[in-house]
Amino acid sequence: MHSAPVVTFYTVWSKIELDEDRWRDYELPACFYESIEEARREMFSTRDDLASDRHMAFPIYLEKVETVPMTPSAVMSLLNHGLETIIGSCEIIEEVDRP
Repeated sequence: MHSAPVVTFYTVWSKIELDEDRWRDYELPACFYESIEEARREMFSTRDDLASDRHMAFPIYLEKVETVPMTPSAVMSLLNHGLETIIGSCEIIEEVDRP
């Protein structure tokens, strides 16, 4: 029997964005990356871009996300009910603070 794939991707969040509702917030412009290297580059680029903003909440986090098995039912749930329905697990794997 062939099982449905679990997809791993990465994303970058600031401290203020990192809460349990982050997967439900449709106004939050989230960017997702297939590779950890690409996500890490974005994390450092974001840190450097925002370093001079004294109102910016640091640290910035690199998060690894794994989906539930991506069955046709899971894809339909994603389309009809949003990203939160396919998140199987997530963990912060790296963080950077203000330089």
